[in-house]
Amino acid sequence: VLGMKLLSIQPVKQYGFVLYFLAFTDESPPNPEDLYAVENREWCWQRPYTTLELQHVSGSGGRLRNARASESGLDAIVVQVGDDALWQHLKDGGVLQEDS
Repeated sequence: VLGMKLLSIQPVKQYGFVLYFLAFTDESPPNPEDLYAVENREWCWQRPYTTLELQHVSGSGGRLRNARASESGLDAIVVQVGDDALWQHLKDGGVLQEDS
């Protein structure tokens, strides 16, 4: 994703979201064949470099909304892609989905 490597995928089913950890690195997690593996989580949290944590909330319908006053943190980052070739590359790679 934008030159970053996916290091770990962590479903948090009881709260209805999935965490994705990415970084600009050439390192591979201990179990690169199974990014859901627990050993990858522990390894990821110990990296000496910055990792990007993305949270996907299922059931949101892909719609963005403003955070409520009782919520903290960032609800969304919107990235505008002006390059049609890059947009198509992201769609073909399954990174982006358009609303139908």
